Amino acid sequence: MRIMILSYSGCGLDIAMVAKSEGHDVWMVLLGGEGLDCGEGLVNKVGSIEEGLKRKPDFVIVDDVYFGLVAEKLRKDGYIVFGGSVGVDAWENNREIGQKVMQSAGILVPESKFFNSFSEAIEFLEQEDQLYVIKFSGAEGLAKSKTVVPVVKEEMIEYLTMFQKELGKDDVRVELQAKVDGVEMAMSRLFNGNDFVGDVNVNFEHKRMFEGNLGPLCGESGTLSCFTQDDRFFMEKGLGRMLSFLRKERYVGIIDLNGILTKEGKYYGLEFTSRWGYPIQQILFRQWKSPVIDNLYKVAMGDKPDEYWVEYKYGVGTGFFVPGDKPDIPIFVEDEDIRWLGFDDIKKVDGVYKSLSDTSSWYKRVFVAVGVGDYVWKARTESVRNVSKIKSTYGWYRWDIGENWESVEGLIKKYIEV
Repeated sequence: MRIMILSYSGCGLDIAMVAKSEGHDVWMVLLGGEGLDCGEGLVNKVGSIEEGLKRKPDFVIVDDVYFGLVAEKLRKDGYIVFGGSVGVDAWENNREIGQKVMQSAGILVPESKFFNSFSEAIEFLEQEDQLYVIKFSGAEGLAKSKTVVPVVKEEMIEYLTMFQKELGKDDVRVELQAKVDGVEMAMSRLFNGNDFVGDVNVNFEHKRMFEGNLGPLCGESGTLSCFTQDDRFFMEKGLGRMLSFLRKERYVGIIDLNGILTKEGKYYGLEFTSRWGYPIQQILFRQWKSPVIDNLYKVAMGDKPDEYWVEYKYGVGTGFFVPGDKPDIPIFVEDEDIRWLGFDDIKKVDGVYKSLSDTSSWYKRVFVAVGVGDYVWKARTESVRNVSKIKSTYGWYRWDIGENWESVEGLIKKYIEV
């Protein structure tokens, strides 16, 4: 197939690399102002949607939440498109809309308060003793590093003041979300426009940079992924309650709901990911049987894969990082096997892998080392072994992704057969 990947900054590079390995003709359209050298030397790239369409793609894959209008127009024009929806994109981009949709579907949500400025939020917190998680809506909300899970009350005001100075403005939509005790657990599944497809995926994000969940929030330093055929909890309390809403939007793609599972069995929805998440995409593509792209095409056509699609029940992805303030850091890989090597913010120049030129972030995740297996310990062992094959003087990674499974397994299995 001829496949066009529509991207803002290159998040879908690994999708392109897997598609290439499965024999497809692939090109990426990068439209963002950052990361434009992502994939250089690895995949073909074009600079506009019009140029990409001239190559007559059989299949279009959207890798982010910026292209809902484009995706819907392409479908009307007869293209087969996976991902992208004006309505469902808004569930992620605007936290208030997302929470209202959850509530309409009967999904529990933590108490949240919204403010139109930093000043209003700070004034509220000065009168409060309760701890709130700090989040944002809109463009700032997509910057995961700005989410703050405070340890003490004083931190909340200090961080809001810091962000206010950093952004140089006061009129930002701020969300203060009450903390809920429990296990943070996301659930995701494919949707073909009419129904959910395949097994339920349950995954556990590791959002802090260093071992023991220390250090700053960094999006994700790694993820533990698990497939289950038990969809009772999913349908009764989780993402399955969105079935009619997804049908109304005629959504085609993958959808993810992150939330908190309490010891009483309640599930509180936190936020949607209306697209591929990263690194869960890199992990899923190695848990599923090949050919992955052909099966995604069937989903985009409104169909389902012909056979049971999951090859490995568990998967662990460990991110390999380098500093973000240094461009073009060389990285070397001992065994370039697509079966474990997940691509991220990376390029290849004269045969050498290098980090991207953009220096706006303090870190870059350049690869995801994936391990898979029928047991968590096997997936973890493989992931740690594989990440050790990636070499860079400036590189680092966590060795404990998925290590806490034993401490939460009992609670998870109380409500879901995994």
